[in-house]
This record gives sequence, C-alpha cells and structure tokens, in this order.
Amino acid sequence: MADGVWGHRKRAGREAPEHWTGPQVLIIIGADHGGVELKDALVAELRARGEEVLDVGTSGPASVDYTDYARAVAEQSLLLEQFLLRERERGLTLRFADGHGRKVLLHGHCHQKAMVGTAPTVAVLKWAGYDVSEIDSGCCGMAGSFGFEREHYDLSVALGNRRLVPAVKAADPHTLVVAPGISCRQQIEHLAGRRAKHPAEALAEAIAR
Repeated sequence: MADGVWGHRKRAGREAPEHWTGPQVLIIIGADHGGVELKDALVAELRARGEEVLDVGTSGPASVDYTDYARAVAEQSLLLEQFLLRERERGLTLRFADGHGRKVLLHGHCHQKAMVGTAPTVAVLKWAGYDVSEIDSGCCGMAGSFGFEREHYDLSVALGNRRLVPAVKAADPHTLVVAPGISCRQQIEHLAGRRAKHPAEALAEAIAR
C-alpha cells in the first residue's frame, strides 16, 4: 500500500498514466493469488470509510495494470542513508558536533549489500564526523529467523564466529558498533556481547546539541 504515490505531477517528476484522473493523495493496493480476497475486503472497507482507493490487483473488472505504479513506488523507495544523501545534494544541512571523530565499526546487512552496497551508509556516517571502518564479514549468520531455528543454530553461530564476532570483540570498548540489520544486531549481541546500533541512532548521537 502506498499513500500518495503520484502526488502532484511536478512533485512526482513524471507524467501519470493516461487513465489517471484521481486525486493527489490516494491509497494504492495490489495483491495476487492468495492475497486477493484480503485485498478485496480491505478495498471495500477503505472505500466505506470514504478513502480514495485504486485497485491495482488482478481481481475484478476495476483492476488495472500496476506496472507503472510499481515502478513509481520503486523509484521513490530509498534507504535512510540514500535519502539523506539525496537531500544533502538538494541543500539539506544537519548540525553535527564538530570534531568528535568517534570510531565506528560497520557491519552491512546482506540485503543492503546486494541492493545498493554499504557506500551510502559509510558516506552518511562520515558526514556526521565518524571515523568508519567496515568489517569484511559476509553474512552475520542470523539471516532473519534462520538462525533462531534449532536445525540451523550451529551453522548460524559458525558463520557469525567466522569474521564478524572476532572483529567486534577485538574492537575498543569506545568504538561504536553499527549494523543496519536488526537480525545482525541480535547476532552481535548474542555472540559478542556488544549492543550494535542502527545508523539512525549513530546519526542522532552525533547531532550538535
């Protein structure tokens, strides 16, 4: 579901599809296969409440091809770090404390590495004044719920102990351990006994007070 995918045409930066005659803010819902009945019920409930809803699923005569809408959502889907860097190019200024130079040990999330890499995270942390080092660690071994499952636990621990855990344990106590992935942070705390923080937490700590 996306709220206001198109918004104003100028804000969207591209033309809406020819059939688009709706308002500037709408709710877009799509579902295939087993989710169709749930989607239809949700559409009906929202419309009963007076919401503007565009059905982009595959069920019913009112459904439309959602390729353009999916592409619009994808183009506006960013990691926090990507968003901040984009907005900095547009003039965003953030008042970070000068010269704190605290060291950060960064472990990137597997999905992040596969989709965009860790460069945006490194860039934003450096913008905030951190001295950033990355752990060449591969997967933390948790992989969502994988590492919680009894049959995978030993493998999960072995993966975490390969490079990630030794690097975290060897880090100075004053070094800030940063990991975007929640499962990665859980694995670090479980195996290394250190609380890793999300990049947003590190940025918040660096804001000038």
